[in-house]
Amino acid sequence: IKLASFPSVFANLLPPLLQGFSRLHPGIEIVSLEGTDEEVEQWLANSSIDLGVVMNPCPSRGALLLGRDSWVAAIPATHDLARKSSHSTVALKDLVEEPFILATGGCYLNGQSLVEREGLKLKDVKITVRDWTTAFALISEGMGISIVPASTLPVDRRGMRVFELSKPIYREFGLVCSPAGENTPSAQAFLNEIRKSTLGSDIPMTVRSTEAKVA
Repeated sequence: IKLASFPSVFANLLPPLLQGFSRLHPGIEIVSLEGTDEEVEQWLANSSIDLGVVMNPCPSRGALLLGRDSWVAAIPATHDLARKSSHSTVALKDLVEEPFILATGGCYLNGQSLVEREGLKLKDVKITVRDWTTAFALISEGMGISIVPASTLPVDRRGMRVFELSKPIYREFGLVCSPAGENTPSAQAFLNEIRKSTLGSDIPMTVRSTEAKVA
């Protein structure tokens, strides 16, 4: 089975599902491929893979919902907004005027597109980076703030504070079959096993739980 997804899902959501399937079907090999959301969509379209994890799938695609995570505000510890209590939230409108690190993770859905969907506009984009690690390093150095998926947050958050958005925004992950996967018995067996699992849950990586680990 060729299965593709983007890195944060491989790191936080897929491992227990893959391990469970391998125990039940040791004779079926799963080849895992990492890519951006756009690459996964392309691989699905040309049947380079059997299954792919896509972001915010529309109902017509018949995706199997795996879970979701929330978008959060990542702010330098020296910033005025960082003085808020850990249980405070931050509104998007309070972020758009600030120096901004636009982290995309190679995805079409990012901080800028989220802001624009709310009818707002980022006024001071300092730099655009694809790599989450680079973005968090820049934030910790005080270069700017950002809006990132909670599942991408580093364990070590020195120099940075993280807050939930006052109006929560989530991204959902769904497992989709390619045309080739629809006719592949092993891929269908994988889907059937996933359906028996506990699905549609939040990825276990929330702002407060991870802050507690750091503390």
